[in-house]
Amino acid sequence: MKKRFNKDDISHPTSFEHLIHTENEEEAHEFLKHTNSSNDAFRTVIFKDFHYDDEKEFQPEFKKIVPSLTTIEKSVAAKIYFENYFYGVLKKPSGRSKRRNQLETELENMIIPDQDKQEIRQAWLNLESDYMRLLRHRITINAFHMVKTIGHGAFGVVKLVREKNTGILYAMKMMKKVDMLKKGQEGHIRAERDLLTAATESAQWIVKLIYSFQDTEHLYLVMEYMSGGDLLNLLIEKDIFEEKFAKFYVAEMILCIEEAHKMGYIHRDIKPDNFLFDKDGHVRLSDFGLSTDFHWTHDSAYYDQQRRDLLRKTGVDIEIDTISKANKKCRTSKWIERWSDEEFSSDSDVPNTRVLSWRDQHRKKMAFSVVGTNNYMAPEILRGSGYDNSCDWWSLGVSNINKVNISLNE
Repeated sequence: MKKRFNKDDISHPTSFEHLIHTENEEEAHEFLKHTNSSNDAFRTVIFKDFHYDDEKEFQPEFKKIVPSLTTIEKSVAAKIYFENYFYGVLKKPSGRSKRRNQLETELENMIIPDQDKQEIRQAWLNLESDYMRLLRHRITINAFHMVKTIGHGAFGVVKLVREKNTGILYAMKMMKKVDMLKKGQEGHIRAERDLLTAATESAQWIVKLIYSFQDTEHLYLVMEYMSGGDLLNLLIEKDIFEEKFAKFYVAEMILCIEEAHKMGYIHRDIKPDNFLFDKDGHVRLSDFGLSTDFHWTHDSAYYDQQRRDLLRKTGVDIEIDTISKANKKCRTSKWIERWSDEEFSSDSDVPNTRVLSWRDQHRKKMAFSVVGTNNYMAPEILRGSGYDNSCDWWSLGVSNINKVNISLNE
């Protein structure tokens, strides 16, 4: 039980002359013997308690502290967050600047009076202000009403939801964080979100992203709802496409893939399931969970190497399974090691202040991961010798082989 003091017991000195400091207890007792206790000026004696051995030299003891895996994971997450944040600040132009440049380009091509152009600019500024307020508004799962489940994936589900405030239907992709981390999918989910975000501003043939948010257990991507279903269901229903019908939708599928390639991305999972129909019957490309643009923030090896570096620096030893060892043997020396901070340890190497620029300059030109759906994967993906966006055209050709056969049989 703690002792409580009355405020009257606490002195309020005007000066500190009544405090006498001594080095040890013996000096304090000796001083009190020769001091008049009634003298308020010398009322309190404070001494320091030292334990020092003259025969032994004082040596401080240092205890090695090994952090837990949870602490290491949080430290890595913080490091990755700041690197991504400052890369966006220093290297990427803001979305508002892009939209402003696009507006000015369109206004230059318009033959209208300057006053009308100024009114268009003012209307754009008002829309931008509303958009920025919307971005600052925190969205949670409670803002939506779950209607039904419309799809299942490897890391979560896709549900049809209705926004409570507006009543608009959306498709919500829900992914479990635990499963994403266990399977090392941080790079893939970032690539999907970044592509959908960029496509929302200008793309016409890619499903648009409306909201993206998270809670303690899930990641959420809220996209426009494509009420027409997917191409696979249409193939199952019709069984045979007429030549004119097939040519029309093959042309739209080509436009979808070309738009993703112009944005710098490879889809890597082209198949009929991922082509969705909107309410007007036009095709949109979806499901970019395996896409990549060769950027270091979208490379799973980068996130894996950050953890390994910190584990090695802190002296934490963990067991690595056979698959990870084999993967490290054939790939680490070539790709994973380039994301390590140890490469900048010597004076002759690139300093840490330029690490972001160095990563941009050493950006990969080809992908080596074996990903996709077996029936539609290009041969170069299976060989593991490296591939580029041409793999998407192979997958498109395999997806449409049935239509070609139908035309030939006729």
